[in-house]
Amino acid sequence: MESTRHIHENMRGSFRWKLYKDMLWKCVTATTIPEYRSAMEELKAFNNKAHSWLCKIPPLHWSRSHFSDRALFDYLMRHIVTVQKVIEKSEGLLTPNATKMLEANKKDAVHNHVQWNGEDRYSVTGRPSEPRVVDLGKKTCACRRWEITGMPCIHAVATIWFKATNGQRVGALESWSI
Repeated sequence: MESTRHIHENMRGSFRWKLYKDMLWKCVTATTIPEYRSAMEELKAFNNKAHSWLCKIPPLHWSRSHFSDRALFDYLMRHIVTVQKVIEKSEGLLTPNATKMLEANKKDAVHNHVQWNGEDRYSVTGRPSEPRVVDLGKKTCACRRWEITGMPCIHAVATIWFKATNGQRVGALESWSI
């Protein structure tokens, strides 16, 4: 998110407080359009001028909520090569950063309740978010973090554990990474 750094640098000229940076980051990291709109409304309520300034920049260029699910081919190929080099030096199936991310997701997944919705779909509720639908067959979640990061999100982890505790074979959690 190279352009995010530029947006923050430009924003710092008029809006210097850490709270603005935190609000900007909340808008940047929102993975769904409703989360993005909520974060923008929070910014607007705090400072309408900052909100108006940020609205002039199309979110397609800087907010995850507006990114396409498909990565650009050249970037993806370079990224694959870089990650492959790190994996070759790593123990286990994942890189150290991916392992850290999965461990954090496992810690947060404990607080979720899973209900089967039929076929490979499950409804996951927990704090503080609204219910999310996980489709294990497609390796997707309504929060979109699984598709964006390639790592099972907290909702997916909770769902995989749910299947395992109900006697279904799920394999290693690391094998669910995209």
